[in-house]
Amino acid sequence: MASLAITSCGQRQQTSRVFVTNGSEASPDSYPSVVKIMRQESESNPVLCTGTFISSYAILTAAHCNGNQAKPTFDIVWTDYEGNSITGTSDVSEVHPLFANDKRIHPNDLMVIKLLFEGKATPQPSVITSTPVSINQQVTLVGFGNDKNFEQDGNLTGSGDGTKRIGTNKVYTTMRSGLIVVSGDPGGYNTTENTSVTGNGDSGGPLFVDGNLAGITVGGALLKHPSTSKMRAVSYFVDLTKIENLNFVDSQLEE
Repeated sequence: MASLAITSCGQRQQTSRVFVTNGSEASPDSYPSVVKIMRQESESNPVLCTGTFISSYAILTAAHCNGNQAKPTFDIVWTDYEGNSITGTSDVSEVHPLFANDKRIHPNDLMVIKLLFEGKATPQPSVITSTPVSINQQVTLVGFGNDKNFEQDGNLTGSGDGTKRIGTNKVYTTMRSGLIVVSGDPGGYNTTENTSVTGNGDSGGPLFVDGNLAGITVGGALLKHPSTSKMRAVSYFVDLTKIENLNFVDSQLEE
């Protein structure tokens, strides 16, 4: 299949010509380890991403969510066990040493944000799977991005960013470079909760397999089949079972 447009999911505005959905709105207590991330910018609205607690203080997300800032500041929002919204702020983050920001989709697009404060309860962290994913394996996507992004009269419109959503799908393929690919509806339109892909703001969000963390959202594309010309929306995820990614995460969790 040939790629027509590749976009990262952390930006608020990207060009796309298909509906994409991240499933249905989640209840506050669903996947409590998944958090909303907002990168502070002095002259614009905060840029939205998604992340996952992997320890009591560390949040795993996409490296491109730092926006090329040398020392970005992030607001992290999560829900405690009583349903209260909690916000933590951090300017302590570490990017995967192999990440190259000049590539739109990179297999080491990972960053760990560390919360250095006392007195705020954090959710039970997610566990990274030790088993590589396989083609056609059932997966769950969670994120705070737009539920719909589409081009209309030359302008991108969308709705729903900032709300946690859950969707399901199956692994379309895995790439030797270290990326997991999830595909939406073959026609490109009318994706459902069972054929979910990611939207703007879902960057850094998790891909779960059997409740364990298997991948991190790093971008999406609109593909056209070379013979049928049918459109397909796809999402790309960093494979967390790759040794270089596991080693990076482990290094950030060392006390």
